[in-house]
Amino acid sequence: MTIEVIYDVPLSSLRDKTVDLSSKGTPKRYRLIDCVQFTEKERLRIYEMEGFPGFSYCAISYVWRGNPISAAHAAQEKFGAFSVRGAEDGDKVGVDTLMHACTAAVKLDTKYVWLDSLCIMQTSSADQSFQIKSMHHIYQSCAACLVLPGGMRHLVSLEADTAWIQRGWTLQEVVAPKQSLVLFSWKHGSGQFKRSKTHVHELVSRRSAYAKLTQVLQLHTSDTVFTGRDGGDQHLDLTIRMFGNTTEAIKSHVWALLGAMLLSNLDAQKHAIWRSALMRTSSRPVDMVFSIMGLFGVTLDPKKFAKDDRVGATIALAQAILKKGGTASWLASSFHLPPSRQLSSFPIFPTTTVSGKAYIPTRSLEGLGRVDTDQPSVHVEKVIDGRWPPGWWLDHAPKGSMDDAGYLKFTAKAAPAVFLRRKRTGFPETANMDPVNDQGSTVIAALDGSFWKLPKAGENVRSGSSSCAFIVFIGNAKLYNFPWIARRVWAEGMTYGIVTMLVEEHASGKFSRVTFAFLGDRFKSMVEGWHSMTLSVGGPQARG
Repeated sequence: MTIEVIYDVPLSSLRDKTVDLSSKGTPKRYRLIDCVQFTEKERLRIYEMEGFPGFSYCAISYVWRGNPISAAHAAQEKFGAFSVRGAEDGDKVGVDTLMHACTAAVKLDTKYVWLDSLCIMQTSSADQSFQIKSMHHIYQSCAACLVLPGGMRHLVSLEADTAWIQRGWTLQEVVAPKQSLVLFSWKHGSGQFKRSKTHVHELVSRRSAYAKLTQVLQLHTSDTVFTGRDGGDQHLDLTIRMFGNTTEAIKSHVWALLGAMLLSNLDAQKHAIWRSALMRTSSRPVDMVFSIMGLFGVTLDPKKFAKDDRVGATIALAQAILKKGGTASWLASSFHLPPSRQLSSFPIFPTTTVSGKAYIPTRSLEGLGRVDTDQPSVHVEKVIDGRWPPGWWLDHAPKGSMDDAGYLKFTAKAAPAVFLRRKRTGFPETANMDPVNDQGSTVIAALDGSFWKLPKAGENVRSGSSSCAFIVFIGNAKLYNFPWIARRVWAEGMTYGIVTMLVEEHASGKFSRVTFAFLGDRFKSMVEGWHSMTLSVGGPQARG
């Protein structure tokens, strides 16, 4: 394999300059940064090769626009920062920051790092399309992913609130690799946090350190007792905010990412990926699909989809997953978000931006009884889980196929259902524990506050309703099997192990999802007695 040096300059020449690779690189090739040259010779040397690199390297995960650097911090930097032609809308690359990353790579016995801003030709659409299709392979093949949550401009502390966990691409970047490590500003030396057993490895003395990402995520349980190399406990006055400073972010974002990274059951992991992706954002809506397709073993052609065509790309991804024999685990990526109006087997797609968070219109949550705000929109992380524990997945999700209009065709146990009424208080605390009420009827309370009657044999199915509706069994809710989870704490939320979906017919033979309902274990024999039914769930609105 031919390897060519396409860029080689001293670091001292980079301050406030623009690195331009447009005339130096060749599209549709791979590139890496030489960390030995960077750390020992203080030179930025970039290699280019036709084939995929056959040697060890680290890949960097960061946010395009990270935490701003203070003037005082910038004044202390040795090398400053530079821009990259074609990536001027993002932060500058801090040379000192890249030095920390290269130091970590060398410490891990690798000589190279992959950084998208320098290893993708930012001015070449052909190279960008090629690299997007290769992205999963790039991260999957790296020796380690080095996570810089505050961005490439500077390292941030564990207490800094960052947007890293909110971004779409960062999910794949840490799920695909063999290991993912977080680099952060740190002055307490090597050691470990006592309760979570998070091991901290000093990188540059009194300046930086790294730890396993999964262990840093666990630090969000407020573990502040740090044991240094000398064996003495330090009660650090720390409030861990790196991956979220709110209860909702800790509960939803962190657990979904832990599930995606640590669960050994593949169906459980895929379910966690859908949930984590749903709370993330990107500058181009279609990237919310491209950023996770590799995690499902799927490669789509980015040129076939417009930048706003998230629905079309989602259909293509779902079709590929089902064709490979995968399950429709996205059905339960959130029980509490309303369905997409064009693709109702999926929840509503949040509005995405290059900065900020994923959000949905507040009016779309009307009737759920959980949103106390007068704002026009609400962050997805605040409403994705409701009162149920976030550490769960959907077992026995259905398999099937999806047509080009987005209708999911599958076979499942189902029974007729009749809509009765709706309350604005959401799901009643004691509902659905027993299949028969005092009047000898079966009435189901759904999560959107609606009530549905399951007619007895011979009873008029359409009584009180002009539409044909069914309650459909879609799987069982299972807890994550992490050893540190106090299962008794979540016992109340998991008393409803049977997961069902309410659907209504909006056209001949075509159904749309209305809501979900959890059923208690006493419903098991009733559900087993339901007839198998083949359904097509999608719409109800046609794609624009």
